[in-house]
Amino acid sequence: MKKFKNFSLLLVLFVLSSVLYGCPGGGGSSTLIDEMIEAYGGEEKLKLLDSYSVLWNMNAIAKSDTGKDVRHVKQPDKLRVELFYDSGNVELRILDGDQGISGIQGQGQQKAAPMQVNAMKIQRARLYTPLVLKSKAEGVTLSEEDGVKVLSIKEGDLVTKYYVNAQTKLIEKSVGILSMGGQSMEFITEYSDYREVKSASTPGVAGPIFAHKEVKYAMGMNTAVNTLMDIKFNEPHPDGRFSM
Repeated sequence: MKKFKNFSLLLVLFVLSSVLYGCPGGGGSSTLIDEMIEAYGGEEKLKLLDSYSVLWNMNAIAKSDTGKDVRHVKQPDKLRVELFYDSGNVELRILDGDQGISGIQGQGQQKAAPMQVNAMKIQRARLYTPLVLKSKAEGVTLSEEDGVKVLSIKEGDLVTKYYVNAQTKLIEKSVGILSMGGQSMEFITEYSDYREVKSASTPGVAGPIFAHKEVKYAMGMNTAVNTLMDIKFNEPHPDGRFSM
């Protein structure tokens, strides 16, 4: 009888923790991710984003500048971002696994500080497709905030949350949470204008559903608004593109 009571208590605690914190790799998150894969166009179309390059028109509100945001992505761990400002400044960020470098035109490149690396990791995580989330399903939890389904993934000290529209199964918002020195910082991106993406660089290839507009916030401040210009699917990244 005592063993039965102990088992019952453990079961109750497990259920409570699941409700409060979500179930890692549970049926709920797996089911939602599968629904997202279909909503984005299916597995084959999403595979086009395993390796790609994308060009955004950038309104860098925080810098009172405009320009172009060029991203080269090789899922799940490589990212190169080049920011070309109309004022003439150019910024470079490269992340390969846990290693990162950053640079500004005219000032050379240098190994990124831990804070910079973590910020780049947050940017990389919010580019995860539903296929990448499925490959990391054991570390994904499902919860609910104000009636919105939220998928969360914790990688080291970083947490990324994906807010999924209940009807469309598309990600409406991502929140990257960086903790340092007992303080938490949030980096938010809101996604809209979802349409099937078409590539001027690869005409005739129908891509997945893709957000054509991003609105970015850092610590509550609106930092940038980006609109999609072009994308290259299955990009064969040249040697050295992600080199440290």
